[in-house]
Amino acid sequence: MESLYNSRNSWLTIDKVSQLVGVPKYTLRYWEQQFSDFLSPGRTNGGHRRFTGEDMKRIKQIKELLKDKGYSIRGAKKRLKTEDQTLKTEDIDYLAQKIALVLKNEFLG
Repeated sequence: MESLYNSRNSWLTIDKVSQLVGVPKYTLRYWEQQFSDFLSPGRTNGGHRRFTGEDMKRIKQIKELLKDKGYSIRGAKKRLKTEDQTLKTEDIDYLAQKIALVLKNEFLG
């Protein structure tokens, strides 16, 4: 199986992302503009986009919402924002539980 990432830099070009996700490059550029709060690939000194694994996950989410589930761009943005807030809440809950456990062990032995 071909590696998804350049082993030196852990990034993908827009050509590779287009092939892997199955959407044209112009669509990826458009999504980058429309979903700038959720997707912002890095750039080389020459201005070429470089996508990470996290970018790929987000692109797949966007594709699923728009193409598979029929969301509008506005609806997809709302859904992504809600999902991000839910994840942050879950992270906070998890950390609070860990802190409580550490404090309990520290003070109650």
